[in-house]
Amino acid sequence: MNLKTMRQFLAYLICLYLFAGTAQLFAAEISDIQLSVKATKITDGDSLRSGNIRLRLYGIDAPEIRQQCQDKSSQPYRCGSMAQQYLSSIALQDRLLDCVLKDIDRYKRLIVQCRADGKDIATQMVRAGWAVAYRRYSSDYIDDEAYAKSSQQGIWQGSFTMPEAWRRKH
Repeated sequence: MNLKTMRQFLAYLICLYLFAGTAQLFAAEISDIQLSVKATKITDGDSLRSGNIRLRLYGIDAPEIRQQCQDKSSQPYRCGSMAQQYLSSIALQDRLLDCVLKDIDRYKRLIVQCRADGKDIATQMVRAGWAVAYRRYSSDYIDDEAYAKSSQQGIWQGSFTMPEAWRRKH
């Protein structure tokens, strides 16, 4: 990130915290800013941290940490934890992630599309079956979801509740 971009980004973050109610007015000005971040913690299958900065992967939705799914034998397993572990294996290594800032959500998380070793992290999560395409916000990962479903990868090996529906219920 160059100095000008860094200043714009920091100015935006300050405005965001000072004027939380008007944050969306500024979102168009900051979209597509390039970021390099080091993941320091994986919160769940679609969220991570870089120090105190909270990041949410763009266009996907993963099972929640406490969410359980059923495998092909209808046995429950902790699919939320499995999704978190898979994201950890991709992103939580001693390297920088190349990200593009897409938006900031209502929880003040940076919505980012990130690459690790040149590969889109969200694509990897969805194709492995540990996240679904979040159609409400993007159609980018629908083909990857179809691949995971047809090959019964991850959560598609059995049955599950869509993460968004699970959150509403719990």
